[in-house]
Formats: sequence, structure tokens, C-alpha cells
Amino acid sequence: MSFDRAGDTFKTMMGVDIHAAVSKIVPLNVDAVGFNCGTLSLDEYVVLSEEFVSAVRALSDDVAICAEPNAGKPELIDDKAVYKVSPEDFAAVAEKIHSAGVSIIGGCCGSGPAHIEAAAKRIKTT
Repeated sequence: MSFDRAGDTFKTMMGVDIHAAVSKIVPLNVDAVGFNCGTLSLDEYVVLSEEFVSAVRALSDDVAICAEPNAGKPELIDDKAVYKVSPEDFAAVAEKIHSAGVSIIGGCCGSGPAHIEAAAKRIKTT
């Protein structure tokens, strides 16, 4: 699922909030549930992670939680989407997301092998 900021909470593009989304999915005996990219800042992905984990854990302690944040918001430069978040900055956010309770972390738009490698190294050392 992809969530964006909607006032003081997060919702999908169809207006579904975190609690409503996970309360429909988790009871289906899924192994994992999570979110991917959107228009959030890196700091907002951390807040989303905290709220997402809280909503899932209210329903189950057995479901793995995954997250695939963007490597920042894209900027259009010479008709090309450019993501300016460095692997190190991405790794710092991945570490915070992991600390929030997310056990499976990847990267979506703008992330590449260097971002994932940096995140893996940083999380393994904490």
C-alpha cells in the first residue's frame, strides 16, 4: 500500500487510513503487510512506520511488517526524475524504520543497490 500525508494522519490515494487498511488485511492470515513509496519525506516515512507498526501490532504479533520508502522526493531535472537522497541518508532512515518495528526493509523509487547495501550494513551493526 502507498500512503500519503492527509492532515494529521496518513491515507491511501483512495482515502483509506492505516487502521482501516491493516484491519482488513491482517485477519486474512497474511505472512506480512507493509507499505511502499509515496510523496512523503524521509522523516514522514519514519512516522508512518511507527503508526503502521502500532496498527498491525494491535491486531497481531505474528505478522511481519515491511517498508519500501523512496529515496526522497523526485526532482525533475532536464526532463528526468532525479532522487537526491544519498545511500547514507537512506540508511539512517532505514535504521529508524527498523527501530520502529519494521523487519523487512527495501527501497522503492530512486533507491538502488548502493542504498540497499548502506541500509543493510547500518541495520546489521545496530
